[in-house]
Amino acid sequence: MLSFSSRTADAQAAALARLLAGGWLQLFGGGMPADADAPVRDQPLLAEVRLADEAPAVRDGAFAFAAQSAVSPKQQGKPTWFRCVNANGQAVIQGTVGTADADLLIEREEILPGHELAVTAFSYRQPKGK
Repeated sequence: MLSFSSRTADAQAAALARLLAGGWLQLFGGGMPADADAPVRDQPLLAEVRLADEAPAVRDGAFAFAAQSAVSPKQQGKPTWFRCVNANGQAVIQGTVGTADADLLIEREEILPGHELAVTAFSYRQPKGK
């Protein structure tokens, strides 16, 4: 199994943070595409959160974009996956969404119209391996 040094994990996390700065965290319903290069087809975009223009600091292979103001949902639905896109709208990373055992954890299972969505932070930790 591969193992990265702390310096390498920091560099990888910093590169990802720079790619995400000024982009968007998008929450979708429906089936997640096979990978982040696959296009979004008919999956409903339920909500999106703007990420800060400046990349956050990285420490121990981790970073966190600060809390954003409340976000009004685009439509009702159960978010099942997320995708982050850069400032130009190009996909960077995607993963699962849920209230437990998911890449992105949310408080409620469903996004409802008229209920603002609070994002307390978006954080990432670069795996170092063993």
